[in-house]
Amino acid sequence: MPMNHPLIIKTALAAALGLALTAIPSPADAQRSTAERQAAREAREDRGTRQTETLFPNATRQSPTATVSQRMAPRVQRLDDMLEGPENAQEVVAEAQRLINDRNANAYVKSIAYVRMADAYEELGDWDNSFASLERALQEDGFSNDNHYQTMLRLGQTLVIEERTEQGLAWLARFFEESRSERPEHLALMGNVYYQAERFPEAVEYINRAIAVSDSPNPQWNQILMASYAEMGQSDQAVRVATELAAASPDNKQLVMNLASAHLQADNYEQAAEVLQDARRRGLFDSGQDYRHLASILLNTDNQEAQAASVLQEGLDKGMVEGDFDTYFMLGQAYYFSDQYDGAIRAWTEAAKTAPNGEAALNLARVHYDEGNWAEARRYANEAISKGVSNEETARNLIRNVELEMSR
Repeated sequence: MPMNHPLIIKTALAAALGLALTAIPSPADAQRSTAERQAAREAREDRGTRQTETLFPNATRQSPTATVSQRMAPRVQRLDDMLEGPENAQEVVAEAQRLINDRNANAYVKSIAYVRMADAYEELGDWDNSFASLERALQEDGFSNDNHYQTMLRLGQTLVIEERTEQGLAWLARFFEESRSERPEHLALMGNVYYQAERFPEAVEYINRAIAVSDSPNPQWNQILMASYAEMGQSDQAVRVATELAAASPDNKQLVMNLASAHLQADNYEQAAEVLQDARRRGLFDSGQDYRHLASILLNTDNQEAQAASVLQEGLDKGMVEGDFDTYFMLGQAYYFSDQYDGAIRAWTEAAKTAPNGEAALNLARVHYDEGNWAEARRYANEAISKGVSNEETARNLIRNVELEMSR
C-alpha cells in the first residue's frame, strides 16, 4: 500500500511540538514589594556607619571616607523613616531636596538623599526622575565603593528592566570597567542582561566567566548559556550544556524537556525521542502535552510511527491525553504510516466526528478505498466534500473510481 498519498500528510513538527527552551527570567522583577525594596536598600547603602569594603577590592576609584555628621544624622534618619512610613512619595521627594539644599550636607549625605529620592520616584512610577536621581547620587561621588558601585549596578539593571537597554548596558559596562568586579553574581547578571538584549555572544562570554570563578554555579546560569548557544545556532554546544544539566538533575522534568528541545534544534530527532521515551518510562510525564510532544517526534522519525501510536494510545488510556480531533487525527496518522489500517480507520472515524473540515473524512475515504470498502469510501468522500476540503477534485475522482469498481 502506498505510504506517501498526498491526502495523508504527517503533522508539521514545528506546529505539533511546541517544545522550546525554558524562558529565562529577566534580571530582576520590576514590580518589587516595599519590603523587598527596603531589603535591597539596606544591602546597597550605609546607614551612617562604614563597613570594611570587600566587594570591589580592585576598583579604580579611590573610596571616599566621609560620613554623616551628628548634626545631619537626624535629618537622614527622618528621610528614611518617611520613606517607610505613611508619608506619600511626593513628601519624600520634597524632604530629600531640602536635605540636598542644606549647606551642611556633604557629598555623602547628598548621595543618600538622591538615592532616597530615586526610591520615592520609583514608588510614583516616575522612572525618568528615578534614573536621574540615581545618576546624581553617583555624580555627588560621596558613597563608599561598595555603595557607589552597587548604586551603579542598580541603575544599569533597572534601565534594562524598563527596556532602556542600551543605556542600561552602558552603565553596566562602566560598572565592570571601574569596579573590575569578578564576582560571579555580577558576571552572571551581565550575562543575563546580554541574553535579554539578544546579544548572545556577549551573554556566553559573561556566563562562562561567572561559571569559571564560582564554587557553586547557579543552575540557571547554564540554562542561559544553553539558550544563548541555541540562539547562536551552536546546537552542539547547546546539547552539551543541556546534557550536563539533565545529568546533574535527572528527575527535573524541565531540564529533561530542555535537553529534548536542544536535540530537536540540532535536528537530532532520534536522540530527542530517546530522551522523552526515558522520561516517560521513569514517570516524569504528567500532562497530555508531554505525550503529544513525544508522539509528534516519533511520527516524524523514520520507522517510529508504531511507537507514536503506542505513546498516544497510552496517554488516552491513562486519561492524560484529551480525546479531541487533534489527538485522533494524529493517532490515525501514526497507525496509517505503521500499516495498521484498522487502527487508522478507528482513529480517523473519531476525528471525523468533530473535524472542522473534511480532511479527516477524505483520509478515511482513501483508507477504505485501499481496503476495498467501496460503500464506506464513497460515503466519506461525500462527507469530505460537504464539510470542505482543500482539493475537492481529489474527492470527486475517488467517488468516480469507487463507482467504477462497484460496477464491475
